[in-house]
Amino acid sequence: MGEDFKRTTNRLANVWTNARKASVRQKITWSFAQSKPSLSIGDDVLTSVHRRKVLRTFHDLFQTKAASALKAQPSQGKAMDCVGLHQRVRTS
Repeated sequence: MGEDFKRTTNRLANVWTNARKASVRQKITWSFAQSKPSLSIGDDVLTSVHRRKVLRTFHDLFQTKAASALKAQPSQGKAMDCVGLHQRVRTS
């Protein structure tokens, strides 16, 4: 019964609310110049002309962040050291 009260009939407001929340989480800024929107994603500024590039830019940025976070982990490189050691032991 509690679920019924959480729902809203204003779908458009929900879409924009979710978009704003996601923008804050992903550190994306929106700006409007002459009533035309643009997105700032990292170092890229995308206008409505580049709307097809938005998802590719999101993907590239998040992939770069994930790879950097993984490389920053203190355990990175240990597995390859073990593989290299194992190869040397097998060939000796």
